[in-house]
Amino acid sequence: NFLSLSKINNIPLNAERENAEAIFLNYPSLIFSAPYSLPRTIQTFKKQQIPIHHFDCPKELDEIAQSYIDLAKVTGHESKGKILSTHFQLLLELSKVNLNRIKKSYPENYPKRFILVNHFGRLSIPGRLNIDYKLFKFLGIHQSWEEITKDLPQDWSHPLDKEELQKINPEIIFYCSSGDIGRSLQLDPFFSHLSTVRKKHYFALNEKCCQNPSPLIIFNLLSIVNSIHEYCYAQAQHQL
Repeated sequence: NFLSLSKINNIPLNAERENAEAIFLNYPSLIFSAPYSLPRTIQTFKKQQIPIHHFDCPKELDEIAQSYIDLAKVTGHESKGKILSTHFQLLLELSKVNLNRIKKSYPENYPKRFILVNHFGRLSIPGRLNIDYKLFKFLGIHQSWEEITKDLPQDWSHPLDKEELQKINPEIIFYCSSGDIGRSLQLDPFFSHLSTVRKKHYFALNEKCCQNPSPLIIFNLLSIVNSIHEYCYAQAQHQL
């Protein structure tokens, strides 16, 4: 089953942060590593003769679905992996269907300009290689990104160009941060002048699901669709 949002905070973002020795004390019988896994952490487990299976990070949404099957093969649960993979793909498609339904229900209120701002030490926007960008592209709400990044090299992220953001004047800002920056946006000399911020048309995404090429991305997908519906409904009520 998919994890509940209440359980996400219990998932360590990085084994090194949680201490490799503490993980070893749980007596794992199998360890999965990724390209970003720290060599010293892997070496710690190798010295303990614990089997390690390496996984490449998915770069596309369909590769995330495939990762269920790959993981299940290694652990001996291939049939369950296929079910979860199908479930993930269905959630992707249903989210797109629901977003199109919202668009048809609120043709005059449906926003056209979206942007996702990350704040992990500095303000940035996801580049075209980033899984978050590909999620917005899957939903068909990535056009504002294209305007900002069209002359930039393909990369994982780019520093936020405030002048470009002001030109686009997004109707909705999604933000992903290690803290709640909603209040900070209202106090920031630049952001406080954006009508989007003044009207509080900004929505937080779960930080552990951002820039994360894993099934956890589903939680942000659902948040995006729900936030757009909330925005459209509020705009329609305001016009009554």
